[in-house]
Amino acid sequence: STLAVGTSMTFANNTPFAGIDVPLTDHEGRDMVVVIVKATFSVRQDGSLQRAEKPSPIRVNDELLDPDAVESSLLYPTDVAIAKRGTDVIVRGDAVSAQPVPYVDVAVKVKERVVPLRVHGQRLFYKSAFGAAIGPAAPFTRKPIVYERAYGGFTPDYAVAEFRNLAGIGVAKRAADLVDRPAPQIEDPRLAHTTSGDTHPPVGLGAIRSHWSPRKDFLGTYDPSWESTRAPLLPRDFDIQFYNVAHPSLVFREGLAPG
Repeated sequence: STLAVGTSMTFANNTPFAGIDVPLTDHEGRDMVVVIVKATFSVRQDGSLQRAEKPSPIRVNDELLDPDAVESSLLYPTDVAIAKRGTDVIVRGDAVSAQPVPYVDVAVKVKERVVPLRVHGQRLFYKSAFGAAIGPAAPFTRKPIVYERAYGGFTPDYAVAEFRNLAGIGVAKRAADLVDRPAPQIEDPRLAHTTSGDTHPPVGLGAIRSHWSPRKDFLGTYDPSWESTRAPLLPRDFDIQFYNVAHPSLVFREGLAPG
């Protein structure tokens, strides 16, 4: 919830959960206080929930998977936002098989929506008659589901870039540039990657960084008119969907009810 800032205020958290108050300025330049209350639960074997013994901390900043990577994906997103449209669902986890296999199909189901993924073992591009094809996958038992293993990436000069997943693999100026390099391992099973010409939308279950699409597309228009009449405020066409951090397949327009 948001509260207008008065001359003075006191924040008291009377819940058993973690809570903080964060002073912010909204896109119209108004001073606000955003109150964040965060509950963490563990899932029992029977599917019931219990409050976690070690609650997840409230994050005021994004946490990167690899802080040393130029375009790392997010390990966890910040919990701070002025507003959020509907509900974000973010899943961190691995694809696991009891025996070594070349791929595993996994899925996340929320209400009536199902998001399927196929997770392959390590595989490489190889030179083919039509550019670069993707070779067979090495067997595996566990693979993290991260954007670094999905289609995406960028060339060093950013002349070619997949802004929906700048952490990914498979982007190049020429097919020949991909030969002997890692190929996408995570895909929509209905849209298989078999050659360098397959540029299907990147998939994943984690959070999207603020300068990736589609989030950056909601930031609004930065042009001479904005510079002369609005700066440093956000543009008038700024959309609060910018604060929805989940993969588009797991952003829900509605708030999710219990159950």
